[in-house]
Amino acid sequence: RSHLGSAPFAAAVAPRRGDGADGMAAGQDAPPPHVGDLPSEHVWQRWRGPLTQASAPDGNWRTLPHLQNVDVCRNIMGPRAREAESLLLSHGVDTTLLECRVCKQGGGLAACFGTDVAGGTRHHLRKLWSLALTVGTGVTADLWEEVVVPGGIVRFNYVDGAIELCRGDAPAQPTTDSVGARDADPARGPARSPSAPPSADGLRTSGNAASTAGTGADGVAVGGGG
Repeated sequence: RSHLGSAPFAAAVAPRRGDGADGMAAGQDAPPPHVGDLPSEHVWQRWRGPLTQASAPDGNWRTLPHLQNVDVCRNIMGPRAREAESLLLSHGVDTTLLECRVCKQGGGLAACFGTDVAGGTRHHLRKLWSLALTVGTGVTADLWEEVVVPGGIVRFNYVDGAIELCRGDAPAQPTTDSVGARDADPARGPARSPSAPPSADGLRTSGNAASTAGTGADGVAVGGGG
């Protein structure tokens, strides 16, 4: 099991402010990008990179620090989910119609990280481990929330917190410009419209199924509040 502590560890972990490798501005004060301004169609452009670095030499997602502790997850992933909502709002999307497809909390992608929500981050983190292990037991486990916006698609990664945009339709091979290819998953369905949230079966996922030993869903440190 992976237990990295609670308060001392939470204070030591700082989120990464990842600029896209394509040069897309990611400063705190920069206005959110718009899909219509992207230089290429059918290519994922990264706006925000992963929140933390995996501690395993192979980069295994199960060693991402913000997935090991409830307090850390809430304090780091919560603001990133709100950034994703702000990006969607700038594209005219009513984010209150969205629900977290990991823990099924309605009211927006960041609602499950609120301290006034029953279960809150503790419930979300346990559900995330359980779901991610079923779709990516190896090094990678990419779970994307993809929302169709006017002119393209915006997506948010539930595992590492990355945020990407695509002008036009998503590429047939789900690659990220200047960042690296992601595993293709022919079972992926179309990105959803925020007006009709589908079931959890519609969750966009891709993963490398290479076998590696790791922490189970019950290995999440839950010493903090949720």
